[in-house]
Amino acid sequence: LDIGKASIGVATSDIMRTIASPIRAVKYEYENQAQFLEKFIELIDEYKPGDIVVGLPLNMDGTESSTTTYVKKVVELAKLKTNIPFHFVDERWTSKAAEKSIAQNNVKKQKENLRMIKLLQQL
Repeated sequence: LDIGKASIGVATSDIMRTIASPIRAVKYEYENQAQFLEKFIELIDEYKPGDIVVGLPLNMDGTESSTTTYVKKVVELAKLKTNIPFHFVDERWTSKAAEKSIAQNNVKKQKENLRMIKLLQQL
């Protein structure tokens, strides 16, 4: 999961955990928790993940920011609906790696593509 303020990027991985594929971005507003949880449970039921990996946005010095706190609150909310283990992954350097990957593959630099690549590189 790549949790943002407006949406949550969702991807799945193959059984060997080597290839990840984006599924969709789920619109999310913290104030509309019921809608998010409904979509979250639908995805869990459809894809039956063994684990859930969440990108953790830390400051460059490794400290937590207000965004880190926000991501953790969303995860705590999601944990209320499943017993599947959640794992946080440091995403501090994924933006640079994603930009390099996009440039190397001659892909348009679109905001959503960048967000999904960031997530995929963590899986």
